[in-house]
Order: sequence, then structure tokens, then C-alpha cells
Amino acid sequence: SENTTDVTVSGRGQLDIQQAANIVLEGGYQYLHEGRGTLELPGNAAEPTEYSVTTAQGTFNRTFSRVQISAGASLQRFDYRNTKLLPPGPSTLDNRDRDRDIVNVFGQAGYEFSPGYAAFLRGTYNERNYDLTFDQSGYRHDSRGSEVNGGIQFELTRLLIGQIYAGYLYQNFDDYRFATVSGAAYGAQFEWYPTELTTLRANVRRSVEETTVLGLSSYTTSHFALGLDHELLRNVIISLDGLYDYNDFNGSPRTDKFWGFAPSLVYLMNRNMQVNFGYVLSGRDSNLAGYSYTNNSLRLGLVGKL
Repeated sequence: SENTTDVTVSGRGQLDIQQAANIVLEGGYQYLHEGRGTLELPGNAAEPTEYSVTTAQGTFNRTFSRVQISAGASLQRFDYRNTKLLPPGPSTLDNRDRDRDIVNVFGQAGYEFSPGYAAFLRGTYNERNYDLTFDQSGYRHDSRGSEVNGGIQFELTRLLIGQIYAGYLYQNFDDYRFATVSGAAYGAQFEWYPTELTTLRANVRRSVEETTVLGLSSYTTSHFALGLDHELLRNVIISLDGLYDYNDFNGSPRTDKFWGFAPSLVYLMNRNMQVNFGYVLSGRDSNLAGYSYTNNSLRLGLVGKL
């Protein structure tokens, strides 16, 4: 067994320009550890790889009667520490070829065609730029891509809110050995309130994710998640979450099925402080030998809000 400590700091501010327009600014910093079984973590790692994620985002929102528009940009910065390795062999794994910036520019226009229902069109452009031109195996992972989706947002008597969308995604890589990834994009998010104390959550999406696994550019993941929150007491919330990811590695016959199950409890100490405790059972089933695993972990967290 092993212990890790993660830290997350985030902030959000809103500037109201006028009654129908505002600018939202968000930022955060996370100091994290890659879990056992992570794609890039070698089997002889002495301990999980430490890394940090810095994020910043700005969004402009404007409403014109039944028309809502938004536009903005975001930046994610990933910095990886070297991984300590078990003998024999090298004592550390240099992870500088994983450090990268991801820039997204996005826009959305929606039209409320009926009370509680709005159709929308959303577009996103991204650039993924690595600090090193080539990784340790001589591959270039820089890429550019876009995604266009159309869908419907809805709110039914405040008991069911969500959105559903579908479209097309595209990601092109600088390295000629990596094929362009393109295909269907889809997603859905729902929140259902069957009682005043209970919330049922659902999230589905298809996206292209980064990897620096030898000889691979990325993988296309289909993500399915379901969660339940219940207010047991005014200051005690219990949750149950489950997820299933199907990961198809582009340019490779490899496919992974990742699953997870996580009950948790949140104790609200006051309006600004909370303690959360949880258990996570997760695993990966791969069609390649040696890549499947099962993991058990306990999580204890302290959250402060200003």
C-alpha cells in the first residue's frame, strides 16, 4: 500500500457589464499523483508520478431576448516530475517530454424556442503544444483539432435539467506517422431531482485524449458516468458514483475498458469547510496481456471555500 497527498486550489469571479452581459474568469492549480495503472506509469515505478495542472479560463456571455451567446478561451498547463524507478536499471524516468500546454477557443449560440428548451450550436478549436519537439522515442505529439456540436438544453419543471448534443470532431498531428483522428462526437449531461433531498446525475461524452505511450498519438474515449447524491442530514451528504470508459487507441489494435465504483460521504462542518471520505474500487480490462489491473483506494479530503 502507499499514501499520496493531492492539493487543489481554484477560484471564480464574475463581472456584470450590464443586466444581460457578463464576463466570467476562472483559474486553478492542482498538485496531483498519477494512480497505479495510469497509461504512462511504468510497471517498475517506485512511486506514483507527481505532476501539476494550472488552468485559466475567460468567458463572455450575452443575452438578446431569446438568444444567448458565449465565447471564450482556456489554457491548461501540465508539468510532470521525474518518476523514481525500482532497480535494476535507471533510477529515474525523465518525463519532460510529457510537459505541455493545451489552448482551447470556444463559442456557442443558443435560441430558446420554448420555455425551458433551447437549441444550441457550439464550436471549439484546440492546440496541444509540447515543450519538447520530439519525445524520447523520436515522435512529435503537437496537434491541432476542432469539434462542432449541435444540441438541446432543457429544464423540465426544475426536476430534470440537462443537455444532449452530437457533432463531429477532428484532430491532426504534426508527426506524419500519426494518422488524423476524426469521427462522431456526442455527449449528454442530466440532473434529476426525484425528491428535495436526492439528486441523480448522468454524464456521457466522446472525446480524443492525449497519451505519450510509445508509438501512439492518442486514444478516443467513450465515457459513461452515473452518480447519486442524497442529503442524509442537513450537514451530511452521501454519494454513490460509477463510471465506464471504453478507450480505443488510435493507430493500434489496443482497446481498454476502464471501470470504477465509488461510495463517499461529505460532512459539512460549516458554510466554508467540509470533510469528505470515500472508497474507490477501479480497474482496467485490456485486450493486451499485462495491462489489466484492479485497484482499491481510500480517500480523505478537507475542502475550504471563501
